[in-house]
Amino acid sequence: MSKILEYFQINENSRIPKYKQIVDSIIINISNGKFQMDDKITSINQLSEETNMSRDTGEKAYNILKEINVILPI
Repeated sequence: MSKILEYFQINENSRIPKYKQIVDSIIINISNGKFQMDDKITSINQLSEETNMSRDTGEKAYNILKEINVILPI
């Protein structure tokens, strides 16, 4: 399991969409100092595989994080 997946959980019963839960979790963990500037996050494929959610959900979350300059594309 990648480091990033240790710090968030997807609440299946939440009204908040899964992609938003991912975005919020990453931002909160950066604010709390659990993620550092040079930390690498898991790939979209690995994220979807390890959380059993669609690749599109992970891609949507990562695209939002890129748009707001929280993560950089590689």
